[in-house]
Amino acid sequence: MRKLHIVKCVYCKKEFDRDKVDFVALSARRFAHPECVKQEEARKTQEEKDRIALESYIKKLFHVSEIDIRTKGLIDNYRSKYNYTYTGILKSLIYWYEIQKNSIADSNGSIGIVPYIYKQSNDYFYGIWLAQ
Repeated sequence: MRKLHIVKCVYCKKEFDRDKVDFVALSARRFAHPECVKQEEARKTQEEKDRIALESYIKKLFHVSEIDIRTKGLIDNYRSKYNYTYTGILKSLIYWYEIQKNSIADSNGSIGIVPYIYKQSNDYFYGIWLAQ
């Protein structure tokens, strides 16, 4: 006998009975706990803020009003291929250009340096965090 109202939360992956537990229907076949939806929205909201901060910094750094498609592609690539965060990319750029005082002219308007300095940057900021 199959239980028709047992579903799995798309976020926490725990099964629950729709007749006994409050839920949010994300689509006809996708359900989630209300608290899981709130956590996901909060995470996305922070991620969106981080993306905006990164894009603002890049615009300021390269003195442009819009980010070109190449840079957006690099950001997407770093996030998917290397699992970098927007904040990590931002801190890498701050580390390279503001702390290490490297020339922006050498960058050719690109953030291609990020994979080469991401770990150094992370170690640097982690060391500061530990010191505090």
